[in-house]
Amino acid sequence: MAEVESVTEKLNDVSISANGQDEYWGFQLFEAFKMAIKFYKENEGKRTFEIEYDNKVMLMALTKQVSHGPMNQQNNLPEIGYLDMFGHDRRKVWSSLGDMSSNDARRRFIEKLESCVPVFGPFMVAHQKEKEERERKRKEKEEEELKQREEEQRAKEQEERKEKELANKLAEENKVKQDQVLQKQQIMTALNAQTQAQFQQYAAQQYPGNSEQQAILISQLQEQHYQQYIKLYQQQQQQNQQPQTDQQTQNDDQKQENSESTESDGAVSDASALHMEEPSTWTRPQITEFKEQIKRDPESVLTVGRGEVV
Repeated sequence: MAEVESVTEKLNDVSISANGQDEYWGFQLFEAFKMAIKFYKENEGKRTFEIEYDNKVMLMALTKQVSHGPMNQQNNLPEIGYLDMFGHDRRKVWSSLGDMSSNDARRRFIEKLESCVPVFGPFMVAHQKEKEERERKRKEKEEEELKQREEEQRAKEQEERKEKELANKLAEENKVKQDQVLQKQQIMTALNAQTQAQFQQYAAQQYPGNSEQQAILISQLQEQHYQQYIKLYQQQQQQNQQPQTDQQTQNDDQKQENSESTESDGAVSDASALHMEEPSTWTRPQITEFKEQIKRDPESVLTVGRGEVV
């Protein structure tokens, strides 16, 4: 009983919507008419399909109006047999339709079939439910595909963001390395300018006549000189920072409420302490006088033979 009431409500809704928007059970006029023709052809002559003669004639006349237009505009209609009563009646009704448009004829066909064949309405309701189910599945599939595309897009953006962060990190590391290399070159250039003559003289004594070995030895001595300079610089930095650290601790104990400003002062002090001092050698400023003194003092000269370690 509930199912019958549901179908009846569907049919009532169809009548209202059809008058307003040319929709029948959720189908547009052309599609609904096509389904009605198919239903008629498949069920005509069956016991469940009972339709009166006059209604059948009207339905066939309406199909002629849809497919051929008004009868008064037809010039070459075939002759109808004398005993073909249905053909004569169909043409008579067709002629009575006058200039009815094809769409009006489609509407009349659907409404006539619905009124004279009770099972047509439930047939269309069933197809409406099937259509709605297909539409629901289609929307679910589209939503799922959209969600999947959004997830793929988010994953792609996240991957691109990681790659960008990695590239930035590598760029920063390369910049730090380049800065370190440049700083080392600047320091070594300054140191080498002060020790070049001494290292060349020492290398010439160790490898007389062998310029290649002299160059290797000079390069080694310059690198050792640089490492010693850096080591000494770091020791000086530690010594300079230790009193500052002790003073900072004492100030924190005495004035805890001013810790933020104290830390800021300490940071400024640290930054100034990191200033790189100019490189220098540990000899007399007058290189010529120093060399002459070394030559006069035999005990000041130490000769290191090849392979010996001092």
